[in-house]
Amino acid sequence: MTTIGIIANPMAGKDIRRLVAHGRYVSNNEKVNTLRRLFVGLDSVGVEQVLMMPDYDGISSNCKNYRSKNLKIETLDMRLIDNEMDSTNAAKILKELEVDCIITLGGDGTNRAVAKGCTIIPILPISTGTNNVFPENIEGTIAGIAAGLVSKNLVNINETTYKSNSLEVWIDNSFKDIALVDIAVSFTDSVGAKAIWTTSELSEIFVIKAKSTATGLSSIAYMLSGDELNKDKGIHIRANSTNSKNLKVPLAPGLIKSIPIKNWKYIKTDSRTKIAQSSCVLALDGERTLSVKSSSKVEIALKNNGPVVISTDKVIEQAALSNIMYNTAIADRI
Repeated sequence: MTTIGIIANPMAGKDIRRLVAHGRYVSNNEKVNTLRRLFVGLDSVGVEQVLMMPDYDGISSNCKNYRSKNLKIETLDMRLIDNEMDSTNAAKILKELEVDCIITLGGDGTNRAVAKGCTIIPILPISTGTNNVFPENIEGTIAGIAAGLVSKNLVNINETTYKSNSLEVWIDNSFKDIALVDIAVSFTDSVGAKAIWTTSELSEIFVIKAKSTATGLSSIAYMLSGDELNKDKGIHIRANSTNSKNLKVPLAPGLIKSIPIKNWKYIKTDSRTKIAQSSCVLALDGERTLSVKSSSKVEIALKNNGPVVISTDKVIEQAALSNIMYNTAIADRI
């Protein structure tokens, strides 16, 4: 039986950037609509079962009324904490159940939480948050078809997926956390509202994934280099110098900020960089997460140990070139 795991974050698309900028609000009703279209795509290529992370906001319960003779929708039996650990725990359970694929609805932070629970099962990340670089803006129907084709082994998985990178946080030689897109070093002394929407507090930034059309901290790296960092490398930026140049960047939807750039350089896979700031807060994938004492030694390592990610474009291209979407072709393969 082909089984797909789904982790839909009910809090994605609702943070403070709706107040301090013009971030798009993504309602849970819209997430349910996306999932229903996703089910149609999964159903069309012969997926038999979906296992969803439960939630308190009605996303999973409202999806159960999807009617199909062949596709069964169920929720995972798990205890909810009502924070990002739910996504991590759901990913761990889906890994233990050996599902064929995990689909996520959320932002960079959601996928970071999922990666902390599982990196070996292919994931298809759908963007529903703000400043997203890791997940893609994909129509639900197409995402369902792509995830289904990969899960049913109807396309070559080596040609339609890739192993993503991660940034590891090491404090006093102990591993603490990861990021999938960027890490920022902030002068602030508290986590606060988590989301970063100013540049004056930043002293260093590490970026391993960027897009020419993205907003957020990763846009700083792209504006400096013109590099989307698709290979095994990243960028380390130093800011807040009196002898620096100001760079204008789209820090959030409808929010342009200037950041003083001291210097920047490429970093390589397996490199480890010690940050200069003593007492600080580390923002992981755009959200303040870890408070660091002045006496601690903090190092950031670039690793090729992130999730296996499905490339929707490549899946659909291969399906088209191989004539997989003919009814008889799908029936023969199923």
